[in-house]
Amino acid sequence: MEYLADGTSAVLRAELLGAGEEFNPRWLGAADRIVVPAEEIPFDMSGPFAARFLRALRHRGIGELLCFTAEELGAGYPEQAARCALDEVAGWRRAVGQFDAILVDENREHAVRLSADEYVLVAGDRAFVEAALGRTIATARADFRDYAADMAEASHHLPALADKYGC
Repeated sequence: MEYLADGTSAVLRAELLGAGEEFNPRWLGAADRIVVPAEEIPFDMSGPFAARFLRALRHRGIGELLCFTAEELGAGYPEQAARCALDEVAGWRRAVGQFDAILVDENREHAVRLSADEYVLVAGDRAFVEAALGRTIATARADFRDYAADMAEASHHLPALADKYGC
C-alpha cells in the first residue's frame, strides 16, 4: 500500500464525486457509465459482493485501486488516500471504515462508493456493474428496492436512494 501525496485525494474527489453522496455527473456521462446501488458490505471487504467486485476488476486486468475517503480528513490522516493492490484493499478499508470511501481503478473507468450508511454504489459500464453485482441491472435494482423497503424504518434515506437510481 502506498499513501498518495497530499492533494491527490482532493483531485480524485473533484473528478469523481458530485454533490451529496453521488458520483460526479460529468464523470458518469463521459463514458456512459451507469450507477446501481446495492446493500452494504462489511468494512473488512468480506462477503460475496466484495469478492465479485474484486474478481470483476481482475478479469479486466486491473491489479490496483486508488482508494480514498469521500471527505477530506486532514493532514493527520495519511491513509485517507492510497494506491492499493487488490489484496490490500480490505486492510485499507478497515483503517477508514467509519468513513465513506471510493475505490476506483487507475484509468477511472470502474468505481464503487462504499457508504458507512447501509449501501454501496457501483459505477461503470453495464458488463462491469453486472459482474460486480452478480446479477442483471434490472434484478439488482429490484433487489435494492426490496432491501430499501425492508430497511426503511431504521434507514429512512434508502427508499429515496432507490427511487433516485431507478430501483
